[in-house]
Order: sequence, then C-alpha cells, then structure tokens
Amino acid sequence: MAVGNWAQEAVTTLGIKLKKWPKWVDLVGAPFAFGLFFAILMWEELWNLPDDGALSAWLLLLITSGAVFNSVQYENRMWCRHLCPIGAMCRTFGTMSMTEVRSFKANCQGCSDP
Repeated sequence: MAVGNWAQEAVTTLGIKLKKWPKWVDLVGAPFAFGLFFAILMWEELWNLPDDGALSAWLLLLITSGAVFNSVQYENRMWCRHLCPIGAMCRTFGTMSMTEVRSFKANCQGCSDP
C-alpha cells in the first residue's frame, strides 16, 4: 500500500490524471482476489515457499508490482480495496468474525515516540 501511494503521488505530481475504477471491479474484484489467494496458496504448497527465499521475494515483488501498476492508473487504491488477495481474505474474515482484535493504545504509543 505504501509503495502504491508513493507511486500514485508521483504520477499525480507529474500532472497525469488517474482513471476512475472500471465497473467490472465491483463485480469481479472479490472472486479475482480469492483466485489470486488460491494461486499464492498453491505456489506455497507446490514449491515449498517458506524454505525458498527467492520464491518468497518473487511473490512479494508480484504483489507490490500489482499495487503499483494499479496505483499509477486508477484512483483510491483500487488494488488494495478490491484486487489484493491478502486484503480480500482479511476483509472476508473480518466481516464474518463475531469478535475483533484490538491493541491497547499504550502498546502503540511506543512506536510513534522517537
């Protein structure tokens, strides 16, 4: 998300106007994201992803490039909201959950202090 935001800011400062989301994203976004999540799961299982740093790096590069590619074309983080496989799984389980996990503010204050 951060890399996509930086890319989007760079493109807009150059004067390039970003497109609005296409209509198909609202209809096909969730199944597409779950398909990508399934592909990642298969990638992990078939090629032993946790033990191979190069494959893990390629996966991270693919997800980041998807975010950047969509961020320089469309407004409002279309990748993160509709197409990202990790975000889709978090969104699905977050809406179906009966409870939610929150941190205490005291735990997070140490991160913002220099």
